[in-house]
Amino acid sequence: AARLLLNPLIFVYPIGDHLVLNWLVYGYGLPILAFAAAARLAREQGEDRLAEGLQGGAVALGLALITLEVRQLFHPGKPEALAIHLGEWSTLAAAWLLLGWGLVAANRELRRRSLHVGGRIILALGASLEILGPVLLANPLWSHEAVGERRVFNLLLWAFGVPALLAGLGVWELRRTEPSALGRFLAGLALALVFLLVTLEVRQAFHGTYLDAGPTTSAEQYSYSAAWILLGLLFLASGVLGRGKTLRYASLAVMLLAVGKVFLFDTANLSDLYRVFSFLGLGISLLLLAWLYQRFVFREADQ
Repeated sequence: AARLLLNPLIFVYPIGDHLVLNWLVYGYGLPILAFAAAARLAREQGEDRLAEGLQGGAVALGLALITLEVRQLFHPGKPEALAIHLGEWSTLAAAWLLLGWGLVAANRELRRRSLHVGGRIILALGASLEILGPVLLANPLWSHEAVGERRVFNLLLWAFGVPALLAGLGVWELRRTEPSALGRFLAGLALALVFLLVTLEVRQAFHGTYLDAGPTTSAEQYSYSAAWILLGLLFLASGVLGRGKTLRYASLAVMLLAVGKVFLFDTANLSDLYRVFSFLGLGISLLLLAWLYQRFVFREADQ
């Protein structure tokens, strides 16, 4: 484990240029299999503590292998490369979230402490990496990252939509065992990523590949308000159908943000026609929102 996890020379070894047929696969894959097999043998002999340690080693080696393979995907034969862009940030975060979710799901049947702890740690690492990379450092709003010309099905969907889905799966799996702070954190992250995805997709529809340049038109400003209102209603409907308080609070937050934008920005900056549409859409949405809360949320609370 020390040889493969703590050795910085791994970044300068001649790995090869192929994604699969390279040194990483058997250099880490065989030790992972060995650790897992040794853990099973130790558990059969009643050495539970040793078995958990060996299984934890297999989890750590698996995380290292996935991380280095993602580097190999974006920098063939050069894992030491310093450049890291939006696609790599999001792929690495998605890979960690997927691994964490898989370990937590596997632990539901196996009941292993190494899977319980390892899965939660990796889920937290994946969520933190998503915030650090795509949300902050490599956000295309200010990092001049190319997201593609195609609407909806572009890099934004991969960078924010896929991690949001995986974070949601992690929340669903964690709640099947017990409520936790990690589950609430992942739920908040998933909803924030959906909001960010919708906002950036609107901007991409008007700006194309690069989101950090070009003027913002009245049509674009109106589209943000309309998209946020629709998203708030979608969150509320999902919260009512799924009986999820987090989604209801998220819908309220998004609707308040849309209300604030309409009154503080749209009234002063939009042209007459867009201003009318903005107020009209907001009014209809607030009436519908009030009816839904009165019909489903408040009545459910009274019962």
